[in-house]
Amino acid sequence: MFTTHNLKNFFPLAVLIVAVQLLCFSCKSDDPEPELFYLPESGDQAIVFTHLFNADDYEQGKQIVIEGFSNAIQQSGQARRTYFLSRPENNEVLAISFFHAASNPDEWLDHSERDKVLAQLQPLYREPLRLQQYTAERVHDSHSSNGPEPNYLPRKGDEVILFTHLFKEENYEDGINIVTNDFPTAIENSGQTRRSYFLDNPSNNEMVAASFFHPDSDTDVWLNHEERDQVLASLTPLYREPLAVIQYTVEEVHDTK
Repeated sequence: MFTTHNLKNFFPLAVLIVAVQLLCFSCKSDDPEPELFYLPESGDQAIVFTHLFNADDYEQGKQIVIEGFSNAIQQSGQARRTYFLSRPENNEVLAISFFHAASNPDEWLDHSERDKVLAQLQPLYREPLRLQQYTAERVHDSHSSNGPEPNYLPRKGDEVILFTHLFKEENYEDGINIVTNDFPTAIENSGQTRRSYFLDNPSNNEMVAASFFHPDSDTDVWLNHEERDQVLASLTPLYREPLAVIQYTVEEVHDTK
């Protein structure tokens, strides 16, 4: 029979169990997300790697790129954040890798572990690996309070669009000023939740904007947005080639620990 004496003994035990559960929950919620180890900032270096595979080798190649290079980056000891993006209709994997200020891109390009992964990939390529180095001119996080915590971090499955702006030499400075200032304003006014990296390559009078879309933000809505069209109208006379717009899906986000 459950007596008053039993109840008195049970109550402190129940309180203890609840306290332990709350403590465990608190510990879990206070753990920092591993993705926050390094977030790219303006001035950081970035490399865009384009992997173009034979159709029959695409899935195998994609797996090697994501797993092989993630492991190699870890072993290199560099502080990096890498977005692995897929475009199945072109049998393409794009890797955008940002380098912490303490990590040297040239050291990575000469790293033995990287070479081992490339050796596995060579037979699978339909074209040689392409790579281009950039500097992060601006990082824009929509609706951010400018505090230490980002408003939105891209996740696996999110959509991303790469916009490549190629300017006439005499219009380059005006062009990047419009891209890095007017598009963030238009994004804010659109109400979309986005994270955009504006990458600068002065040697080619080029700027690449890699814009990641939160699941609640539609890429088609942005591509047909009136304010975006207004910014594009101001840029069109400055281009030496038409704007290139290519859409990808985030396959994986790798953040070195």
